[in-house]
Amino acid sequence: MKKNYLILLFLFIGASIFAVAATFVMTREIYEEPLSLYTMPETAIRELPPTPTRPPEVIEEIYFLDDFPSLFITTPEHPFQQDRSYWQRDSSLTMANTSPEFQFTDVGVRIRGRGNTTWIYGPDKRPLRIRFETPQTVLGSEYPHRDWILLANHFDRSLLRNHGAKYLGTLLTGMPWTPSSQFVHLYINGEYYGVYELTEERDVTPGRIELTHDPDPTISEYSLELNGHVIGWRANEFEEGMDYFELLTRAYQLRWPSDNLRNDGHFDYVQNYIQRTSNAIREHNWREITNLIDIQSFIDFYIVQELFKNADIARFSVFMQIRGQGDSRRLYLGPVWDFDQSSGNNEYVESPQGRLVERDNYWYNYLMQIPAFKQAVTERWDEVKLTYIPQTIEHIYYMATTFEDSFNRNFERHPYVMGDIFEWNWVHSYATAEIDTFIGQAEFLIEFLTLRKQWIDDFLHDRLPDPEEEYGE
Repeated sequence: MKKNYLILLFLFIGASIFAVAATFVMTREIYEEPLSLYTMPETAIRELPPTPTRPPEVIEEIYFLDDFPSLFITTPEHPFQQDRSYWQRDSSLTMANTSPEFQFTDVGVRIRGRGNTTWIYGPDKRPLRIRFETPQTVLGSEYPHRDWILLANHFDRSLLRNHGAKYLGTLLTGMPWTPSSQFVHLYINGEYYGVYELTEERDVTPGRIELTHDPDPTISEYSLELNGHVIGWRANEFEEGMDYFELLTRAYQLRWPSDNLRNDGHFDYVQNYIQRTSNAIREHNWREITNLIDIQSFIDFYIVQELFKNADIARFSVFMQIRGQGDSRRLYLGPVWDFDQSSGNNEYVESPQGRLVERDNYWYNYLMQIPAFKQAVTERWDEVKLTYIPQTIEHIYYMATTFEDSFNRNFERHPYVMGDIFEWNWVHSYATAEIDTFIGQAEFLIEFLTLRKQWIDDFLHDRLPDPEEEYGE
């Protein structure tokens, strides 16, 4: 009897090992070649994601012959050599190397710098802001707009983290709006500067962040940002009590209504609303929480941030709006923004294991202690983990492999980027430091997100040991 039991046990173990191995092989065939740039301990790997069943949603017609469109800026003075906030007029923009309906020539624009750390530490590939003299559609956008952003992604050598996060944000419809994202080759006064990500500005306008202004603070809607830079290196640009307020050492910048639309009542109202929200969350007052925040936007925002393990989540680039009237008034999170220091691309977030959003952002720290909220997160995660999450990973793979030559042009222009990164890159990432090709960087990102997906699934379903860290601020 005992001998028969042992035989059955060995047969069961052997069958289990074969099934896991077969799943592992089939899953890795999605990416054609093994991804071995980062390996988690075997005990942490419980299930790899299934083959994505939905094709990646790429607006392929915006690209021409498997290449990115070319964007030509002509301006009297080079924008990299001016003050970040200096608007250059008498400039023009031309879009070429794309479908005829998306092309335009010598359209009048203003140009200025933008960004924070990338502007300071990336002097030969800086982000820019474009303002058309009259609203303009760009690469098939639904609405014409004046303001557009060119992200440099200089410290992300995959060039795909921001794009991938925004792609997932468009699939998760709980947030009111996510900016579009397309890649272009950028030329300034005839000189090539690399691959940039052309994306929409986070302004209040139809088709983007749509809010209602009213002189009455209890009726007007608002846009604000958790922005530590206003008390950091840009402190001289902002005034506390006018542009931002502090709460538990976090700085909240009121972005809209802007100065010419804002009165003192608007600022006081927003500060009081955020204070009430913070108090309710810290006190685990679920009834008050549900009356103050939009739960679905908080959940979808959490999923994007936690999947990509975004290092900025504690104090930077957390955008939100107060929307609605009367009993429907709520605080919404979004849009997602600024993911270059995510997914292993910072020594603080190198491992695909471990809590980040739920640990470092104190709102989520307290919210995830509330069973009703964690259950809602888990249910939403179970809806998307077999659809939108694998689809996002597959989309990143599609972009990296389809446009590998286009991305490589960026590194031909900036060859030192793949050298000793600690000589030039202020973002220290030991996990990615020795990967010296674009496709290698992209494979690292794909594998990171694949492993991260499994860790989150284990965490939300309580399949991991209790975390050693204690909850707190």
